[in-house]
Amino acid sequence: MSTKKKVIKSIQIFFWSFSQIISLLISGVVLYMIYAFLGMSISYRQNQSFVGPKQKIYVRSNGVHTDICVEIQNRYYDWWTFLDRTDYPDRNFKWMAIGWGDEEFYTQTKTWDDLKVSTTLSSFLLATQGALHVEMLVNEPQENERCAIVEVSPEGYKALTKYIHGSFKLNNSDPEIIEEFTYFGTDRFYRSKQQYHLFENCNSWTNMGLKKAGVSTMAWAVFPQSLINFLKD
Repeated sequence: MSTKKKVIKSIQIFFWSFSQIISLLISGVVLYMIYAFLGMSISYRQNQSFVGPKQKIYVRSNGVHTDICVEIQNRYYDWWTFLDRTDYPDRNFKWMAIGWGDEEFYTQTKTWDDLKVSTTLSSFLLATQGALHVEMLVNEPQENERCAIVEVSPEGYKALTKYIHGSFKLNNSDPEIIEEFTYFGTDRFYRSKQQYHLFENCNSWTNMGLKKAGVSTMAWAVFPQSLINFLKD
């Protein structure tokens, strides 16, 4: 075979391989979107009829990511017995917002201007280290188009607390903090036991917490606004 024919053959093989890879990626995206749509379409209904006091929690979204908002101290739990009060400013905090996600994405993407293609691809395609973001709030969240209020039973609230607790990676019984990193000065990041991947993202973590709390929600949540809208219905 002549050199020219070898070059042409190599180019043909390259383009055939490239087209196969693109086809696989497109097929994967399509299958993932179908799976996501099915998860959002199927309701996970639970019996929420209970007698006695109800505990308010909130689920809020920034358009991409969801947080679970709980009171820092109430009759069921005091989060200052778990989190170090000195890691936060000395203010009259009443509520806290807790979210879970990819550690690299969290710590390297403070704003959308900081977004990198490599960080995005690794968080979508690989199993990566998970992290929790905890933001202290002075005021109670307000229900709006991006924030839903949910009422849970005392047992549901305790189950939710246990679920959130179980996401923290511990070091001598203390949550392992990611040192010297904060967005606003009123928030901190902690390493998680869990790994972030395509089927376990920030919004599915929130959705699972709601299931643990006995809340009727979606079978699987990928997109934040769909979860907020479901909770409002």
